[in-house]
Amino acid sequence: METLALADLTREPVQSDPQPEHDAWSALLDELEASLGEAALGAAATTAHDADSSWSEPAGLGPIPPDLVDRARDILGGQRELIAELVGERRAVGEQLAALRQVPSQQARAVYLDITG
Repeated sequence: METLALADLTREPVQSDPQPEHDAWSALLDELEASLGEAALGAAATTAHDADSSWSEPAGLGPIPPDLVDRARDILGGQRELIAELVGERRAVGEQLAALRQVPSQQARAVYLDITG
């Protein structure tokens, strides 16, 4: 049978320092904000997170500190806005390509495309 010493009962539980975890989360959010800003400006290809790389969740971060939750939500909102803009632009490009496909490709005479309506 195991016995506990009086010192064991009065000892405070060991608390780990939350600062390294907070710093790691803060650095990750800094990186996500920077890549979002660059993507919004069309400069995403100049960053480490270009179109050829895929993002994966960093290991060992643990839960996000409560004081960083609002910042993370703001970044998520910005990402969603950028996605919506890109979807709209992709749709517009698709419509332009469809219009170009309607133009006959080989004509012996001049062809005019009415772009005003």
